[in-house]
Amino acid sequence: MMGAACLGGIALAATLRSRNSEAELDAPRRRSTTVHDVVGWWDDVVSALVGVASSEVSGYIGRVVPGFDEHYEQAARRNTRS
Repeated sequence: MMGAACLGGIALAATLRSRNSEAELDAPRRRSTTVHDVVGWWDDVVSALVGVASSEVSGYIGRVVPGFDEHYEQAARRNTRS
């Protein structure tokens, strides 16, 4: 929730930037670049969270289900070869 609020605040700030500078014609390009940077940052954050979550889930299953780690590694090796 805090991440979504942060992203919303950054996006809102990028769109409500002051327009009374002499480079007003350049403002839409700067604004779209800023939004693009925020979206790229957000994608990186989501990817990192998914990676951490999948690692934690895999570790938990490995502790609960006997033999899971060995089978998981074999499946991972098969998938990387193809």
